[in-house]
Amino acid sequence: MHSRLFGALQIMLPVLAYHGLILFAGYQFLTDYCSDRIPATDSIYVYTVDRAFDELNRKYAAAKGIKPEDETRLITYDDISEISTWEGVKDVYVFDDAAYSEYEELQKRDDVTFNVAVPADAAVHYGDPSGMRSLFSLYYVGTLDVFEYEYIVFECHHGSHCNVYDDPDLYLYYKYDPATWELFTDRLDEYLEDEDAVSYVSMLITVDGDSEGLQQRLMSEYPASNYSSADFTSTWRNAHNNKLLKRIVITTVTVIVIVVALEILFGKLRKKANLQKKCQNTDILK
Repeated sequence: MHSRLFGALQIMLPVLAYHGLILFAGYQFLTDYCSDRIPATDSIYVYTVDRAFDELNRKYAAAKGIKPEDETRLITYDDISEISTWEGVKDVYVFDDAAYSEYEELQKRDDVTFNVAVPADAAVHYGDPSGMRSLFSLYYVGTLDVFEYEYIVFECHHGSHCNVYDDPDLYLYYKYDPATWELFTDRLDEYLEDEDAVSYVSMLITVDGDSEGLQQRLMSEYPASNYSSADFTSTWRNAHNNKLLKRIVITTVTVIVIVVALEILFGKLRKKANLQKKCQNTDILK
């Protein structure tokens, strides 16, 4: 009886382990595999969420060997003038809360049709972190023929939008210029004071040079801000998926070792059971 049981276990165990590993690997890939689209642009989008050196940034920093001196440092409006002078920075487009408030007021009016300009990359490549995708219903951005333009201009009328090639009435992003920067910040401060609100930096940086190096410098000096870029996304995705693959491989090897050990054990127990049965049969014959 015991011999048959151990023999059955020797057959069933590898089969169960094989199917269990397939289910485990499939579940891991379905629930944890990162397939984030890598932005097809050299630009970098900066936004603010948790205001902390969180898991996303830590994984990127670890993959690049970056160890920030101050993990709490966040990009503020006071830092933008300096960042605009960094090597590789071409232009900086800062989301304008005051302009967005004006946009919302105009949207409420049935009798007004107006055009709103958004930097093309902020809408096409960074529609999720910028919020432009949901704001203008940009769910099929691949069909937009805008890649050669600096801005996408949307015609807006009472909640509806369509992409047009026309002059804008309103810019949702302020393009940094040292000559007008003080006017912009004064207007923003006035709006925030009137609305008793707080504003955190959300901006698009276009790059003329080493985008990867610029992204690493931003992470090193401002690790508490959030970023989206080709380098950040590809690095994070690779690090995450490599960790997932490592977990699957370790689990697979561990299961195989356990199965082999049990197979050897069941083989010995089966051999022992057969030997005991043989001895019992010899005793009966005597």
